Amino acid sequence: MTTCHLHVWKLARDSILHNDVKNILDRYENVVLAYLAVSFWLITDSAVQIALFNNAPNVLAGFMLLVVGGSTFLCVYQALSVHYSQIQHIHTLKRLKQATFFCGAEPDREHQRRLLDNEISLMF
Repeated sequence: MTTCHLHVWKLARDSILHNDVKNILDRYENVVLAYLAVSFWLITDSAVQIALFNNAPNVLAGFMLLVVGGSTFLCVYQALSVHYSQIQHIHTLKRLKQATFFCGAEPDREHQRRLLDNEISLMF
């Protein structure tokens, strides 16, 4: 691995992370909040109907709660997958840094270690 490879990987990762993922999360943030608001409304309505008015549970509201809750779960799961990918990148960079110690103490290796330390600290 050369320093050039590290710079190219960093630029590609920054482009994907800061452009694509950020835009996707910004665009769908309101969708997730809407799913949560509808879920909260359905749960509150069902609780009021059952507890205060002694009505039977509404099957359609239960189905809608299941669909909306599942959609919310999927949206949050996708957002968390970005976080888990970043953790995996941090572990990969730490392993790369450890591998540079087996190659000697060349000036290029020292530069790579500093670059890897910088990337790791920026990811936290």
